[in-house]
Amino acid sequence: MIYDKEQLKELLKFIDDLIVDPENEWFAEDLRSKFEGDNINIASSTISFDEFVKFQRKIFKVKAREFYKSIQDIQLKSELERDFQEMMWWRLMNNIERQYLFAYYQIENILNHYILERNAFEKIKINSEKYVVKFSDSFEVRCMSYFFSKDSPNDIEKISSIQAKIAFWCVEEFVKDWVVKNNSIIINLVQIRNLLSHRNSKANKIKILIKVEDMKKSDDSYFGFLMNFLRKIRDTVI
Repeated sequence: MIYDKEQLKELLKFIDDLIVDPENEWFAEDLRSKFEGDNINIASSTISFDEFVKFQRKIFKVKAREFYKSIQDIQLKSELERDFQEMMWWRLMNNIERQYLFAYYQIENILNHYILERNAFEKIKINSEKYVVKFSDSFEVRCMSYFFSKDSPNDIEKISSIQAKIAFWCVEEFVKDWVVKNNSIIINLVQIRNLLSHRNSKANKIKILIKVEDMKKSDDSYFGFLMNFLRKIRDTVI
């Protein structure tokens, strides 16, 4: 199996950073025992990358199951665990675009489930003015405009704006201030996801690509927001 050389370099750098942290001593020990058990010296250059990938995938699978252990819906749980593992893998490979794509999949999947469980269409139709969120001075979302076509409810898959779904969720959960405060990061999530679906204008695409390259060189603070957001919406699923 052939792997991109630059991605492998990023992976080795990540491992180096990981194993020197005292809090990750368990990982270093597990990695050492794994390869020593196969008579491989982890200090040498003969480590099987395929073996490491299998080991890392196994860790991500455990983390995904732990993160979503509270989800009761079996199909939803399975889909979220799968996308969580992919998100973690692409984070490891420092591929921001695909990392954000799989984070987006999880967020939208949970929100779709939440919307259906909370009878969103009925609530919005009864009191449409309640479900209006001003994300910024120039950007306001009215859920009624996205959840309905004229007076008929749209299919959940046809609600084109994830911000509309976030708007319903944040009103229901009384976290509107938190969402507004983090609006710029939510916009990053949407715009980076759109890079892979070709939904950005040429000028905006260049701007986002520059942002992505900056993120690849930075620390993981941006990832902390994604995890915080996932935890917040995960914990509100019935």
